Amino acid sequence: MGNVTLLHQGISYSSSVQIAYDWLSRTIYWTDELYNWIAVQPVDTDDRTMFKVILHENMNNPYAIAVDPLKGLLFWSEHSAGAVIERSTLTGENRRVILTGVSWVPDIVTDTASERLYWIDIGRNSLESAKYDGTDRRLVRRSTNVNLYMNGVTLYQDVVCISQYQLSIVECLDKNSGAVVWSQTFGDQQPWAVEVYDKDLQKQVPHACETSGCSHFCVNTPTGSQCLCKEGYELSTDNKTCEIRHNLFGKGLIIGNGTDLCMLDVRVITSHMSETRCFYTWKSNITHLAVDAHKHLVFFTDDDSNNIIKLDVSTNTTEVIASFSNISGLAYDWISNDVYWSEADLGEIKVTPTDGKMLLETIVHWDIKNPSYLTIDPYNFTIFWISTHTGIYKIEGGSLDGLTRWTVVSSPVLDNPTGLFFDTTYDRLFWINQGEMRSIRPDGTDMLTFHSVGSRHDTLVYKDYALATDGREQILVSNLHSTSATADFSINITHFGTVNTMAIFDSSTQRIAKGPCEDNDGGCEHICIPEANSKYSCRCTFGFRLSSDNHNCTSTPILKDFVLVVDLTHGLFYQVSLTDANIVAVDVPFPNYPKHAIYDPTHHYVYWSDFNTNRIMRSTINGTNKSVVFNSGMYMPNGLIMDPSTGNIYYSASSLDAFLRITSYIGVLNPHSGKHKVLISQLDRVSQLVIHPERGWLFWIDTGNVITPPYIGRSSMDGDDRIYFIANNIVSPSSLAIDFEGECLYWADSHENVISSVDFNGTDPRLLIHDPNADIAQIAISGSHVFYTATNRQFITKVNKHTGTVASWMNKVPDFGRLESIDINDDKKVPVSSKCSVDNGMCSTFCLPTPFGRTCGCEDGTPLMADERTCWGVKKCPGRLTNGRLSASCTGYLGVSCSFVCESGFTSVTSDHLHCTESGNWDRNLRTLCQKMTVNTNTLARKMTDDYKMTTGTIIGVVIGVGVLLIIIGVICLFMFKRKRGMFAHAKFINSPNIHLNPGSAENVSANSDDRANFKSRDFNDINVSVASNPS
Repeated sequence: MGNVTLLHQGISYSSSVQIAYDWLSRTIYWTDELYNWIAVQPVDTDDRTMFKVILHENMNNPYAIAVDPLKGLLFWSEHSAGAVIERSTLTGENRRVILTGVSWVPDIVTDTASERLYWIDIGRNSLESAKYDGTDRRLVRRSTNVNLYMNGVTLYQDVVCISQYQLSIVECLDKNSGAVVWSQTFGDQQPWAVEVYDKDLQKQVPHACETSGCSHFCVNTPTGSQCLCKEGYELSTDNKTCEIRHNLFGKGLIIGNGTDLCMLDVRVITSHMSETRCFYTWKSNITHLAVDAHKHLVFFTDDDSNNIIKLDVSTNTTEVIASFSNISGLAYDWISNDVYWSEADLGEIKVTPTDGKMLLETIVHWDIKNPSYLTIDPYNFTIFWISTHTGIYKIEGGSLDGLTRWTVVSSPVLDNPTGLFFDTTYDRLFWINQGEMRSIRPDGTDMLTFHSVGSRHDTLVYKDYALATDGREQILVSNLHSTSATADFSINITHFGTVNTMAIFDSSTQRIAKGPCEDNDGGCEHICIPEANSKYSCRCTFGFRLSSDNHNCTSTPILKDFVLVVDLTHGLFYQVSLTDANIVAVDVPFPNYPKHAIYDPTHHYVYWSDFNTNRIMRSTINGTNKSVVFNSGMYMPNGLIMDPSTGNIYYSASSLDAFLRITSYIGVLNPHSGKHKVLISQLDRVSQLVIHPERGWLFWIDTGNVITPPYIGRSSMDGDDRIYFIANNIVSPSSLAIDFEGECLYWADSHENVISSVDFNGTDPRLLIHDPNADIAQIAISGSHVFYTATNRQFITKVNKHTGTVASWMNKVPDFGRLESIDINDDKKVPVSSKCSVDNGMCSTFCLPTPFGRTCGCEDGTPLMADERTCWGVKKCPGRLTNGRLSASCTGYLGVSCSFVCESGFTSVTSDHLHCTESGNWDRNLRTLCQKMTVNTNTLARKMTDDYKMTTGTIIGVVIGVGVLLIIIGVICLFMFKRKRGMFAHAKFINSPNIHLNPGSAENVSANSDDRANFKSRDFNDINVSVASNPS
């Protein structure tokens, strides 16, 4: 390949590295997400060591990178748990976070003319833009495909171009509107990166580096030029000249073979062809090794003289700092400058200072069974080792002062462990366990198994790489993020001999103090932001606020008149006030993967379908009591809707069948008992569904497949009477909503970007709104307005359902991701089923509204008994009460509430209602429900005295009144007896068929048998019946 020049060797694999070019100073910058650093080097050099790492502290998977040479600024993304976009000068100084609320940013480009950034975010499926300081954030375009990987972005004049390697497409979009203006397909090739070649894009201006006189290389900053030195060199006081402190590599791997100490460039880990620089030869057996990269010191053990030696690499001088009996481990505390070692025969761990003033040593831990492989965590004042006794292995930990000691992990989990190493970046212990690389936290939790290393017995971890050796001329290297079962590659060291010890020489791994955000994110619940002078601040994800402790994040839920919306990108739920569009995040514990969410105002629960775990979940609106309601197995739940008549949830779920076709069903679920029933099966791809409980209707969207076109279906809420409600003039229906006041059904079409409606007969079609390029997702109705979310809208749109006018209600919210489901909680009550809303329709399990009443249903696999109300084997609460009785209408089924009355002489101590819990017991103690009435004896005595004081006149009046009443009753009875005897003669005619009654002639009115048979179907006013009067 002609005109191709190797600039730098030893980066991690190519997909983990991004580059940016400064055309003024002619330097190239790159990120390396496995070395976790940003480096720079000039392009006009033949020196393969002419590079400098400018950023490494608090780096977590740096990836995208861009520069503005005119302003002297550097931008990059980090896609760790707290993903951000940061900015610094081109020297890595004045670093600060400018954007949070990002997910996975693979590429960034600068618009130097308008001083704006453009970036693609795979996690948010978006192309976005902001000013250099992170303000004025805008969404340019969001992909409708949630699994689409955009990976390259560039600018040219008024368009921004992106590559989509999955689709083999490069598209250019208007950078303001997001509209596609050019597209090119590359067939079976997959475009990864994209760039425009035009010299006019790289504006040439005079700059300070042209006359800087730097001995190594120069970069421009906002305040002028600055000289940089390559790794291993330091800038002298003239700020131009680079000076060397030692002849070693700036970052290296030190290895020992028993007599020689040598160094390899650390990039040998990633296949850099490094020379072996041997810097010291010792007369006898070197067995253990430790380093102080800041002071350029190497500590090693001499097993022949039983001494620990300190070597100053800068002066090439040595010094004995301690002696030992039978050394089995060596570790160095670079914070306190102390050396620790273990002696297997004595079972002790000792420590000595390294200042060389005198030989002092102290025993810090003793009575250990054969301690070995010592390793240290100086930030937490802890040392670790492996102990062995009669086949029992332990990894133990102890404080550096010897006051505490504990077992991290032991047999049988451990099996011949070797090579213990503590990595301060991961805060984890690593070791080799019977040929496998393993790791665990210092408290003994979260043990991981990585890969096989065969017979290797010694290991260390550097950045995101693990190294292992068995003493031969080979070191295995593995990427800790790799899923491979074996090591990724090996370092072959020829003509060196046995590698019996090794250590990393890099000052960045031995900082005196960790960055403020490195230790448990500074204690911040959400995001930790490093600041100057080792300070930090905590920030909260959008929708939360910082608590008074300045570390935790919280939110206050809105309890009425709000929209509940799902942010699919961030796995969050937001409440948006219907009054003022104020936004509050629902504080549900992470992680969550919601697809659709609804709110239960009765119990203040949020329910959602979780697409990652195939579960329906719930939590209170304040974020407590998160729990699993239903596990749908191989089916992924999608749409949810609650029937207020019963509290049951109707849901849709989809899965792949044996032929890799999507199949769906619609089911009903009791969220309290977990019982469920499939109502409609063998559907294609059901997304959303809505219900009309009062009318007993269920509507759903089936988007179909390559053969079956999409349609909107309708059935009874028990799954019967299925019809194609709307099957024409729809392309990609995405959502449904019922207007109970207007008695019509609304639906959205994401392809046509329209919202339309029809009445409940499927007629009177109307177009409400057309929103081009919106990709309308979900709709909901409240009062006179339709609300909807859209893939390319970072806000919720509010439309007057009578006029189609968009209301001014909510501004753009840059922090929103992809908004999906929308559920409205307002003062409008959903009409319920009169049959199911009372006592669950007398059904034992499911009461399913229908247009003609209700149907009782049972959970899957359970038959309905002959009474058509009770499911076989259903549990019921006891039917007998002590000194009381339940109401006649009480079924005693689980979940129902019943009234009761107490027997005479007993009274209820509280309310007169019981609730049958899911355990099959009433919610109150039946023995103490009705208690015997008690009468106060003093009150009773007073009442008897008052009754005795009645006057004689009063008593006589009562007696006379009763007598008169008896006389009147007797007269009435005598009159009725005589009347009955007079009517008896006609009684046989009234009770006989085909007898015509008329005061005059019986033949005037005829009532034949046909008329009688049709009586029930005739209007009562049309029947002329004369009744014979009683003869005087």
